[in-house]
Amino acid sequence: MTTTFRRVGGWPMAGLALLVALAWVDPARGQEDPARLLSEGRRAYDAGDYERARETLWAYLDATAQLTGPSRLPQAEALWYIALMEPDAAVAVNHYRTIVDEYPAASVADQALFRLAVFELVSGDPASARQRLDRLRRDYPFSRVQPEIPMWIGRANLAQGDESKAIEAFIEGYTQVKNQDLPTELPAQQREALAAEYVYWLAAAYAQEGDLATARQYYTLLTLDYPDSPHAADAREALAGVGGGERPAAGEVAVRTDRQEPEFDNPPLPPSGEIGAEDEDDPIAGLDVVERDDAAPREEPPRPEPVVVEEPAIEAEPEVARTPAETEPAAEPDRGAPAVRVEEANKLPAPAPAGDTWLQVGAFSSASNAADLSKRLKADGFDTKVEVGIVDGQGYYRVRVGPFDLPRDRDRLDEARGRLDRLGYPARQMSGGE
Repeated sequence: MTTTFRRVGGWPMAGLALLVALAWVDPARGQEDPARLLSEGRRAYDAGDYERARETLWAYLDATAQLTGPSRLPQAEALWYIALMEPDAAVAVNHYRTIVDEYPAASVADQALFRLAVFELVSGDPASARQRLDRLRRDYPFSRVQPEIPMWIGRANLAQGDESKAIEAFIEGYTQVKNQDLPTELPAQQREALAAEYVYWLAAAYAQEGDLATARQYYTLLTLDYPDSPHAADAREALAGVGGGERPAAGEVAVRTDRQEPEFDNPPLPPSGEIGAEDEDDPIAGLDVVERDDAAPREEPPRPEPVVVEEPAIEAEPEVARTPAETEPAAEPDRGAPAVRVEEANKLPAPAPAGDTWLQVGAFSSASNAADLSKRLKADGFDTKVEVGIVDGQGYYRVRVGPFDLPRDRDRLDEARGRLDRLGYPARQMSGGE
């Protein structure tokens, strides 16, 4: 297959003039070894000489336009650097799309696909973003962006108003990061930063769902365990709003991250040195957030439910259908971040009332197992809830039926317990504070 490269953007005539100038000024350029052109363009990019980098990389693409098969894969790298330097985000996206569509086996194809997904999400097309993220997860299992994929899937679900799926994705990502169950190893500092981001989005998702108690506890966890995170200040601000228990109006859930989110409205090219190798790790570097009417204002969280920061040991709860519930370890009072901060409890917002009673059917370290059991119970007609408990930094997901307001709902609780027993779901009675 032969690819014809052409520039698109705000100044096509200028691009044409540049090509003509190149051909006139340096007629021998086309005779150079194409590999040397690519290396020269890469070095110019790393040195911050973007004009030289663009010129040389386009020359490389012109010199290799007739290549076919695997020998043309390095063209994707040239397009990648050109896209990183492109001042017009829409043009950069076209380059990423070319990489994804024509060079799926290239070393930068996964990162190009990731940036396309982010572009579509912040441009108001979460459904397309979700499709690309699913493809990224499936086709590039060892991509270095894999640890972030659940977060962006969750954000896409959140943008579509599906808080339940968003929470499931955030819990999955957080659990993988905390357990270091990742396809690529991350430095400890990067791992902690990513964990903090997952906690932040979990709080925002629960808040948007209207579960203020859980949102409050995740925000609290963020301020205590990740005080240096860029989100910690947002969490403290959110706690001030959530502490009153008021449900924010639709659209008031904060959606800002510590990273700048892209704006695709012809932003100017950053001065030399503002785009560098370090920005290659940021899928939305050099872009700003699109201001939309439905965009949430600055951090004013929402509405959540209880995340238990410390709790006693919980016995293993058997789960039917081949997925046994897992046992939550006992929290040791003298270790673990939440445990050592017991004395700070009086400084935190008061927990939600613990008067409700629940029937707990299972406790899992796997969010997907908990979600699966919850779905099956709902299919059997039960009102279920998945609550999160954190013991020694490990998240546990409890599947509960209820709530029941005793003694008024005693008959309803006994009936539910009987139905669960008959269906093979042994349950234990728990108070809302457990």
